Amino acid sequence: MQRSPAVRYSKAMRELRRRFALLPLLCAIPFLTCISCTSAEGPSQTGAAREAAPAGVQTPDDSSTEGSADRAALEKGYADAKAAHEAAPTDTALTSAFVESTVKLGTAYMTAPDLGPKDKYPAALRYYREALALNPTHEDALKNAKMIEEIYQSMGRPIPE
Repeated sequence: MQRSPAVRYSKAMRELRRRFALLPLLCAIPFLTCISCTSAEGPSQTGAAREAAPAGVQTPDDSSTEGSADRAALEKGYADAKAAHEAAPTDTALTSAFVESTVKLGTAYMTAPDLGPKDKYPAALRYYREALALNPTHEDALKNAKMIEEIYQSMGRPIPE
């Protein structure tokens, strides 16, 4: 018995979704093409690639003082929260505040337009792991750390420590 076109289409779509489950992650992270061309021997993008960027889209070589200023404020909040947590490690409110500031700083690094991929993704992963050491069920830290690790794995690159 031959299946109807609608049934065949549904089955084919399920198979495609299963096979390409990571495709949205790969498309969502712009560093995939940059990380393979960033090396000690040369710049992260060629001149032609920078010229091809649409107007208003920041490339890794664009300077952004706003992003670094925000990160500096988050780093100060992180340092303050860490000091408070270390002074009273059994205080759950201080621990929770430290975990939240650590995740916010990790996200700031992960989305920083003024940093190159070799700088921002390992730093973000380090902050997410620090947060997960104190709260292994933190949803954002789990999701973002897993996403970064999966992307490194899909590229065949070692996951930063």
